[in-house]
Amino acid sequence: MRVLLVRSDRLGDCLLATPALRVVLEQDPNIWVTFAVNPAWIPLLQYKRLGGELGKRVEVVGISEAQDLASFFKTRWFDAAVVLNDDPLWMRAIQQARVGRRIGNLRTLRSFFTYNEGIRQRRSRCEKHEAEYNIDLVTRLTRKAWSGPVLSWVAYDQQSAQKRIHQRLADLGIPMGFHVLHPGSRGSSRYLSEKKMIEWVARRVPYSSVILTAGPGELLLA
Repeated sequence: MRVLLVRSDRLGDCLLATPALRVVLEQDPNIWVTFAVNPAWIPLLQYKRLGGELGKRVEVVGISEAQDLASFFKTRWFDAAVVLNDDPLWMRAIQQARVGRRIGNLRTLRSFFTYNEGIRQRRSRCEKHEAEYNIDLVTRLTRKAWSGPVLSWVAYDQQSAQKRIHQRLADLGIPMGFHVLHPGSRGSSRYLSEKKMIEWVARRVPYSSVILTAGPGELLLA
């Protein structure tokens, strides 16, 4: 079975889709996956490699424009597609390409016309980890329950990449064993109050370094 797995939005969401990729590969040895992501994240994924037999059944592609999508589907045929984020471009493309099984989040009116399989997810409620929401969707594909670890990454760092990362952290004076706090979510999920985030940091400061990260418009919050 040739499967298209789509996670075309932000970097963190892309990384949290890799556990779902592992689930698909481990549950069915006859599945081959094309993992479609935002082209900007391809360099990051190239710093990682897929281990063992799993890696032989994965292709990672970066596509962002309708023209690229048209040529993409001209050269590839899929038995199924799982769209992990609500992307109208991809939703329309898999429908036009007449992919047999189209799986996604039945959240909008468009999704009910696009997908012939799926589940209703309200991710903004934050009732589960983002990786769990992704795994719930891909297990619709395999029709097998998943009881393994949620954050089991399919990729692992190459030694050369690890050395560069450790050197970069050393140059910045950041010791290993740190926490990362990204206060913003660009409205895709609930925000903790500033008070709650400060309390979170305060509990950890005596024991490790805390790195604050911020995207566009989030600098003041950080």
